[in-house]
Amino acid sequence: MITNNIAKAVSRLTLEELCQITEINFPTGFQRKLHITHVFSHYEQCTKGSAVFITYYGSEYKSGTEALNRGAAVVFMRREYKEKYFPKNEKVVGVDNPQACTTRYLRHLREMFSGKVVAVTGSIGKTTTV
Repeated sequence: MITNNIAKAVSRLTLEELCQITEINFPTGFQRKLHITHVFSHYEQCTKGSAVFITYYGSEYKSGTEALNRGAAVVFMRREYKEKYFPKNEKVVGVDNPQACTTRYLRHLREMFSGKVVAVTGSIGKTTTV
């Protein structure tokens, strides 16, 4: 049920709303009402029309290129890598800290629902538990 509610909330997201949630200055050249289909932090999950935050470092060029090839509407990455690898690509936006942006977005999603948050810790059993 919560998964369906999250999917509905994300399906109505615009780029302007995403920028407000993640505290990013709205990038020039984009439409404020641009529909964002999904939000990801890994290019492997990227689909057409989604927003991708490149949050793991060392493979910015590959991650950004793959996200764009998969149809991302916008790709957020650290400013220095935007300038180094994608200086003229208008779909790539440089931000100070994409990891912090992702955290703000996830906090926003969690605040939308009243369910309890449970953390499962330890090094044995989480992957195989259903």
